[in-house]
Amino acid sequence: REAGVPIILDGCRFAENAYFISRGEPGMVGTPIVEIVREMSTLFDIMTMSAKKDGLANTGGWLAVRDDALAESLGQRLI
Repeated sequence: REAGVPIILDGCRFAENAYFISRGEPGMVGTPIVEIVREMSTLFDIMTMSAKKDGLANTGGWLAVRDDALAESLGQRLI
């Protein structure tokens, strides 16, 4: 972030990863998954997820952006 480059997370496995963190990561065992996901989300400027993975849907996904100006710029490029 100090270099002005956004940090991006491909969130296709964020819930599954949070589950495993809650089961075995030292200091995080037993932490509610929603709390882990909230903490994870503070680390990134942009998060994407393809809904096509794991049979959730045959198309689609989402893009979450923390910066309003960047969100506006990216939104103009989406179909």
